Amino acid sequence: MPARILFDRCFISELVYGPLHRGRSRITWSEALDLAESVMDRMGVFVHLTAPPPVIRQRLLARDREAASLEEVAALVTGYQRVFSTLADYTKVLTLDTTVLELPSAG
Repeated sequence: MPARILFDRCFISELVYGPLHRGRSRITWSEALDLAESVMDRMGVFVHLTAPPPVIRQRLLARDREAASLEEVAALVTGYQRVFSTLADYTKVLTLDTTVLELPSAG
């Protein structure tokens, strides 16, 4: 069995932020799909936490007292949806809408 592997959001974020901020990503889709294959080979899953842009912007404001414009947050949400949708063609993606943050009951 292959060794365990853990990715943070860095390569996925590059696929989203790169095109929006620099017009291109430093990671090619071929490289991204190779990484996704590594996850699949280890029976892993990508976890995509999401919420509507106004909710995300409000959370950023509450946490940092500043946030990108609603338009930029919407563009980022769209970018993440596109990336995870593409990755879902190659490996498992679990998408969780975090609009309502309620913990399940213990009983």
